[in-house]
Amino acid sequence: MRFIIALIILLPFTLIKGQLIIQPLNYNNNYVQELLNVNVINSSANELQGILKVKVLSSPGELLLELSSPVLRLRAGVNYQNSNQYYSYKKNFGPAAQNYPLLRQGGELPAGTITICYSIEIVNSEVTDEEICYNQIIVLKTPIVILSNQNNEADCNPLLSWIPTQTSNNIRYNILISENLDNKKSVEELIQGKLAGSRREIFQSFISFSSIISNPKENYFYSWKIQVILHGEILAESEIETFQYKCNQTSDAKLGILDSYVRIKPRPDESFHIQGTTLRLQVPNHTGSSTVSYSIQRMDDLTIAPITGNMTANTGLNYIDLGPLSFTAGKYYLMTLSYIDKSKLYHDFRIP
Repeated sequence: MRFIIALIILLPFTLIKGQLIIQPLNYNNNYVQELLNVNVINSSANELQGILKVKVLSSPGELLLELSSPVLRLRAGVNYQNSNQYYSYKKNFGPAAQNYPLLRQGGELPAGTITICYSIEIVNSEVTDEEICYNQIIVLKTPIVILSNQNNEADCNPLLSWIPTQTSNNIRYNILISENLDNKKSVEELIQGKLAGSRREIFQSFISFSSIISNPKENYFYSWKIQVILHGEILAESEIETFQYKCNQTSDAKLGILDSYVRIKPRPDESFHIQGTTLRLQVPNHTGSSTVSYSIQRMDDLTIAPITGNMTANTGLNYIDLGPLSFTAGKYYLMTLSYIDKSKLYHDFRIP
């Protein structure tokens, strides 16, 4: 098995424009918003006002993303450290960005060699706009961390979810499941490849249990793990997670649970679906009730209570701005919508 370790090569450089100096800071998480962490030094005797511009180009030189900051006040002789948040920047995605949904939705840089260009446009002076560029290598991060949304007991159709690997949109996941009445034997059979079911090369970071195991056995232990796949090759495997299936319902009741387990979508007019503390979504509603319940769980720490509430959604497709909500930067979340007919929709996202 080949493991690929995260690596960023940041070539040290300083951009000097007359009496302006730009110094990008080191970073290591492969996200566009970290490119905005720069020092700007105004060594002149006058205050300047400027717009920081950052361009991201693919290895063939195609524009992926162009960012423009709000107007920065650069006082004379002061080292200004840019602290503007990603959502406050104007964003222009190039045509090549359509091949990288993780870049568009979460600001995640694609794997491979990319080019980063910095410039400052001075708005209160006749300084000529200049630009300096450098190459950066982005290599895939592994492994992922697996999560269970159960406390060793499952409902009739539990959702199996995990923290996505921070990589390109070419990544897929295999999910492998074994079953046994004995807890330890269930784990052993998974290690030995004796599977009760599996799904191969899925793109999302969650899947319903019933879509893999159609007839689960009451009180049996189910062990499962995730494999990270790139172009058919296994890059890494997660730890093994085990839960005991306890439904305690009749067959008719089980059939009445209509979990569809599909994605909630970001609003089509937004390239980035988190705007500050607001989550912008397309919410479909196929029921006669206008009330839809939601739960937003932080995926790396299930001890943190989820954000819960109700929203009003008419029958059909609704465009909803949900907020203000309290999120932690850099963390993954899983949002669940629950309908009156017990069907559910899911959406996983990362906060920049």
